[in-house]
Amino acid sequence: VHHPHVESICAVVIALNTAFAIYTTNYEINNINKDPNDFMVAAEIGFVCFYGIELGFKLVAHGRWFFVNKDMWWNIIDLFLVVQ
Repeated sequence: VHHPHVESICAVVIALNTAFAIYTTNYEINNINKDPNDFMVAAEIGFVCFYGIELGFKLVAHGRWFFVNKDMWWNIIDLFLVVQ
C-alpha cells in the first residue's frame, strides 16, 4: 500500500476522477433533463470499485492500526468517501 508504484497509480486515478467530475458536471449542465450516458455510469462504477479495492487493501495491510497510524485522518476520510 505504501509503495511508489501504488501511490503513483492512485494519484493518476484521482486525477482521472477529477477530470471525469468536470466532464460529468458539464454534461449535466448542458443536458439537464437527461440521464447520465452509459460511459458515465460505467466510469463511476469503475472509480467506486477502484477506491473500494484500495480501501480493502489498506484495511488488510494495516489491520487494527488502520485508525491509529500516521495516516489515520486520511484513512478515515477515505473510508467515509467510499462508504457514503
